[in-house]
Amino acid sequence: MRFKDDNDNRYRVNFTRATEAHIDKMTVAEFIEYLENNAEFEDESTPIYIDGKTIWCKDCVLKETYKLHKEFLISEDGSRLFYSISVIKRAELVDDSTEAAADNEREENKDMSTYTQFEKRLKEDIKAVKRARKVIGDDCVTREGCTKYDALHMLACDLALCNSIDELKKQVRADSNDLPRDVYKQMQQYIEQNVKEIEETEEPAKPWEEQERTVTLTNELCNMLQCYILMTTNHRKDEVEAWEKLAQETDENGAPKFKNAASNAQFWRDMEIQLQQIYTAAD
Repeated sequence: MRFKDDNDNRYRVNFTRATEAHIDKMTVAEFIEYLENNAEFEDESTPIYIDGKTIWCKDCVLKETYKLHKEFLISEDGSRLFYSISVIKRAELVDDSTEAAADNEREENKDMSTYTQFEKRLKEDIKAVKRARKVIGDDCVTREGCTKYDALHMLACDLALCNSIDELKKQVRADSNDLPRDVYKQMQQYIEQNVKEIEETEEPAKPWEEQERTVTLTNELCNMLQCYILMTTNHRKDEVEAWEKLAQETDENGAPKFKNAASNAQFWRDMEIQLQQIYTAAD
């Protein structure tokens, strides 16, 4: 098991060696079972916002030692696990296979986006050809026009049997023996040309953390948010200074004694910048 975002590995320093060993050896399901047997659970579920979605979670506290407590969140369906860093930030823990599945899902979504745009474009082109035939009459349509008309209709029929561009290409190849050669060629050319145009004009989706979101707050809540940011400024400065000092400590071999101290200091510096951006936006 590991953190889904590699940048979150900086928080490993927060765990005791025993907890970190469990994280390294266990799967998500096994660690959830471990928490169910060793952690204290809250009575009510907690909503968190991840990747633009609301996920209801069971909140639990793992007592590593008498003084060290760690908070984890488990989705209600028991499939996802989050380490609670603060009231506004959580880091998800995943199995390697889970991350691979997420990569596959992203690829499928990308293909679906191209597929959907291709489907819309095909429908519009069929409508355009129909309008042209209606205006100039079937007798005046050239053989090339008929070929294109037949090709578009065959594509529409094949598209109804498919769920992706790759499936459509396979279906067209499978139909090639039953099609006039010029119709088959038109179908292939239409797919290649339009898919290429769609993919070239598609804007790459921004990562979730960079996507903009509109939030409506009352004036009172805006003031409260700004007050909280100002009131906690010194705490963040103290964190930066403390981690910077720890980052300078070395062992007898000259290696950093606290490997994640430098990245933790950078985390608090970045948080200060982001909170100042929030403060300005709320002004």
